Amino acid sequence: MNYPSLVLYLLLLHVVSTFTPLGCASSAPRLVSLRAEKTAIVGAGCFWSPQEHFAKLPGVKEAVSGYCGDAKRKSPPSYASVSSGVTDFVEAVQISYDPSLITYEDLLKEFESVNDSAPNSKRQYKGVIFVQDEEEEEIAKNFVKPNVAIEPATKFWKAEGYHQNYWPKWKLRLPVFLLLLVGSGNPGELMPEVAQQAFFYLYLAALVAAVIERKIDNKVE
Repeated sequence: MNYPSLVLYLLLLHVVSTFTPLGCASSAPRLVSLRAEKTAIVGAGCFWSPQEHFAKLPGVKEAVSGYCGDAKRKSPPSYASVSSGVTDFVEAVQISYDPSLITYEDLLKEFESVNDSAPNSKRQYKGVIFVQDEEEEEIAKNFVKPNVAIEPATKFWKAEGYHQNYWPKWKLRLPVFLLLLVGSGNPGELMPEVAQQAFFYLYLAALVAAVIERKIDNKVE
């Protein structure tokens, strides 16, 4: 295998490794803890960035993107229905954490730092602290602001798989997409035509894979 072919192969492998439409795990296996875990649920605008932020915190076992806040709904929603505003759901993050390592109050302080909602945000992007008991409610009262409300937690629906760990995946994909796009448009004197075509088709393949991922990895549970 010559050098250009090796580069193309590695680029394609890099992109493919970030997709999970065939049932591959979207995150590393979790270690079982003997300590009792607790959960917290917050809405802080679009759930992609908050989910990434909470997942990195020491003491947090898992952060999951999902939907919460519609007490009337008994069946799972979809991203399309939530984003269109026809439901009362809020894009939310459910955080599983070890209270001996990080407290609920600590999590709400982090929530303040990532909440980019505004008082006039649409319902699905509202800043909401979903409380599950009186203790959480008492703590949450210290964090109420014009752009933050307290609501009783309803059933949390885990969002579609392609929304999980969204930014970590796309931070890997975007540079490769850009490189493939630039490579496909290189002047002929800088790159042979066959190499340009290869970059172009790899770019198209990566785009198609992204579309297929949304079609296949779309279960809400």
